[in-house]
Amino acid sequence: KCFAPLRDEPKQMMRMFWLGAISLIILVCLPICCCCLFWRSECANYLQTQDNRVVTGSKKQRRKRKRKSKMLQKAARGEEHGEE
Repeated sequence: KCFAPLRDEPKQMMRMFWLGAISLIILVCLPICCCCLFWRSECANYLQTQDNRVVTGSKKQRRKRKRKSKMLQKAARGEEHGEE
C-alpha cells in the first residue's frame, strides 16, 4: 500500500525544455545588458575615458593645423595679389 506517483514524462520534458530555453536567454541577454549599463561608466571603463582625452587632444591639434594652413594660404594669396 505504498503510494508512488507515476512519472509524467511529457510534462517533465516540457519543464526541462523551458528551463533550458530560459537559461539560454539569460546567458545571451545578461552580457549584452551589462555592456549597455556600464558602457559610459567612468569607474567601469577607465580606458575609454583615457582614450577620449587622447582623441580630443588630437582633434585640437588638427584644428590648429587647419587654422595655420588657412592662414598661410591667405597670406600666400595676399602676397600674390599684392605683387600683381
